[in-house]
Amino acid sequence: MKIMSLLSCFGRKSTNHQYEEYIDFIDMNNTDLVDVPLHIFLYERTLEKLLLSSNHIKDLPSPLFHCCQLKVLHISDNRLEHLPKAIGSLVNLVELDVSRNYLSTIDENIKNCKKLSILNLSANPISIFPIPLTQVLSLEELCLNDTQLEFIPANIGRLINLRVLELRDNKITQIPKAVSRLMQLYRLDIGQNDFIDFPTAISDLYGLHELWIDSNDIVDIPSEVSNLHELWYFDASYNRISKIDQDIQYCSKLKDLHLSFNNLKSLPNSMKHLHDLVTLKVDHNCLKQMNGIFEGLQCLEELDASYNCLETLSPTVGLMRRLITLRLDANRLTSLPTEICSCRSLRELSLRSNNLSSLPDGIGSLQNLVVLMLTQNKITNLPLSVLKLKNLNALWLSENQSKPLTPLQNDFEDETGKHILTCYLLPQREESYMEIKDRSHKPLKTNTRIRFTEDSGLEEPGNLMRVPTPHPKKMRAFAKMLLERKKKNNELSNEFDRQLSTEIDNCTIIDQEAEKMEQLYQMKNCVIEPEKIYEPKVNTQRVPPPYHIAAAYSKQVSFFNNENLS
Repeated sequence: MKIMSLLSCFGRKSTNHQYEEYIDFIDMNNTDLVDVPLHIFLYERTLEKLLLSSNHIKDLPSPLFHCCQLKVLHISDNRLEHLPKAIGSLVNLVELDVSRNYLSTIDENIKNCKKLSILNLSANPISIFPIPLTQVLSLEELCLNDTQLEFIPANIGRLINLRVLELRDNKITQIPKAVSRLMQLYRLDIGQNDFIDFPTAISDLYGLHELWIDSNDIVDIPSEVSNLHELWYFDASYNRISKIDQDIQYCSKLKDLHLSFNNLKSLPNSMKHLHDLVTLKVDHNCLKQMNGIFEGLQCLEELDASYNCLETLSPTVGLMRRLITLRLDANRLTSLPTEICSCRSLRELSLRSNNLSSLPDGIGSLQNLVVLMLTQNKITNLPLSVLKLKNLNALWLSENQSKPLTPLQNDFEDETGKHILTCYLLPQREESYMEIKDRSHKPLKTNTRIRFTEDSGLEEPGNLMRVPTPHPKKMRAFAKMLLERKKKNNELSNEFDRQLSTEIDNCTIIDQEAEKMEQLYQMKNCVIEPEKIYEPKVNTQRVPPPYHIAAAYSKQVSFFNNENLS
């Protein structure tokens, strides 16, 4: 039975001979291995793919490097602390994944892997860019995410075949100009680093298709971005961007543009020339208007402008006939343009937390609408055309609504002379809590408290506040600081214990000597009369010691006053 279960991890490949088979693929991921099973090397001449990820392996045995036909080796999420020098003997290796281990260096013999195309070293404490990698000219994908890197060497420009370069979640502040030599680069990820300015070396990567610069401290998108004519995915969210240059229009193939969580107060009008744009996310900014850009975004399918300061919505929104998702939550909208009813492909319309008092009468023409979010507004009633929304699965009118759909009743409004729809949730009332629209997400202090009857006699607790979860990068830095502080405290504590032990030993010796001297003094000065030898002993007051004994004690006064310990 054990043999059969083991063979289930092996891939078989038949040859031209009728009864002859050999194994070229072994999958032993997540099998609680402590060492690489030696029976694997029975197939060292045929093995091409070996998967050993998510185990507890600490060392790689030498027979592994005799598998001369090995092309794919995955050992991620283990406990490796180094790669043996014999790694260079795997001359046919194409893909190597050693991410999520404890590697601090990469052996220089890796340069002998002349066919190595994909290398993943992410989540290792490398801290310094491995120079031997710059000699592996066959590399096409290099992943060094979360490796504590601070510097990228200039000779990275030697990797002219590189198509994917991932440097996310490090401490990099700049990219060398030599990166511009990577003309084959297809995807570049430098998110979650310490960039302040947009790296100008990127502007020479004319073939770049995907670019991530999110979670940095970049303040603007310069005109150099216009050189990226092939760019179709651009993520610049979670920065401090307050300005985007008009030349972004020359990124004409852009399909996904993410600008969330920035300081944008306006968008350049030239964005209307991004005719191929499919997804636009500008939520959590300071936008007051978005006029003039909708008319050219005829291919747009998703628009998220939530958590801004929009007071009006341009009527040109109706030109986006392919729009499927529109989110305008937490703005200052008081009305919607009638032209929004022309977005016939709309499936999700979210208008939560605005100042809307009504909906356009033609809302019923949105036949594909599935979700309509209207909570935290000032809506008094709904237009009768809402009944035409046959595909509507959720109509949210209140945060406390128990079901996605609530029965609506037909009513007549005397003021307008129109038939309307109403329900027990209308007109909307102000919620008992306040919506946090501030982009910093700082919790509001309120007087709301939760109490229990049996705790009525206890002292009232302070305000409960929700604190946002810190970024993993900040958590690691905080953990490192705590470890250093703990180490320092341990050193101080050990030094303190040594001093205390020394002082105590000295005091013990002095006390013993003083006690002996006192006994000698009592023996010399004590005269015992013969008639009193057999008298019962009476406790008498202790005679003070002479000056030289008292002086021995006085020298340790500073110890008992803790002066030396401070």
